[in-house]
Amino acid sequence: MDRRSFVKIAVGAGAGAVLAGTAAAFTKPALIPRDAGTGNVRYYGAHRIGGPAPRGVPLIPITIGDDGVFRGLPSFEDPDGNAVNALDWYKYCQHQSAAGLDPAFKSDNTLTYFAAEDKLKNAEVLSNMWFRDLLGQPVNISHFTEDYQGAAFLWRSEGQSGTSLLTGAIIRYPKDTIHFPQSDLKSPAKAIKEGHDAIKDSIMVTRGNSTFVGVSLFCTHFCCAPGWREAEKQAKAKDAWEMLFCTCHLSIYDVRSIVYYDYVPELAVKPKWPDTPE
Repeated sequence: MDRRSFVKIAVGAGAGAVLAGTAAAFTKPALIPRDAGTGNVRYYGAHRIGGPAPRGVPLIPITIGDDGVFRGLPSFEDPDGNAVNALDWYKYCQHQSAAGLDPAFKSDNTLTYFAAEDKLKNAEVLSNMWFRDLLGQPVNISHFTEDYQGAAFLWRSEGQSGTSLLTGAIIRYPKDTIHFPQSDLKSPAKAIKEGHDAIKDSIMVTRGNSTFVGVSLFCTHFCCAPGWREAEKQAKAKDAWEMLFCTCHLSIYDVRSIVYYDYVPELAVKPKWPDTPE
């Protein structure tokens, strides 16, 4: 199978990748999309506004306890009363066997600070990692002292490793920057119905003048790992410093712009990577 066909399959399957490597340490993808199941997949996500990614990255619904600790929601109810499974998205790029995808997985949903080993070896990434002394600890609202702070996390991953880790990022934004665009959408993004902005209360946490948003760190383009404020020179050149940015192929996701995506995954095969890419 040639590279063009492989990319078409990977993109059609809505491929994503476990958070691994640094913005400067991407290699050709080793994770291959597998059978993601049949039927329609709908998810609320960050609007993909640039780059070759076929659609936006999904939001991870979060809540907060009386202890100030953030937790993920494996499922939630949308404004139409439909149950939405927030774990479906992880069934791509060999994540389908992750124990945390089982609703009965015996683990709480606490978000804990996380950084891939390669990120800890990258001076630029490390210099921007304000949470580096908190790795492995629960993500607490008291740690976020200003807007536009973001941190990577694990959830539902106790005792897991490799592609069985479920990862994401939590970002603090000014409350009035979160919006639900009704026009100028980049296909295949779809607008959330007017009056349905109550979805914000179902999947985000607002305290005072700030809103905390959880988002997957799986690029939908080609199993790469986008980052939050990790590649400053590249991101600022693309006006993407305040957005999720994938340095692999320069896809940009505006986490403040909430839309939804609706599609039927293809059944992906496992091709061989060509010896000489086109």
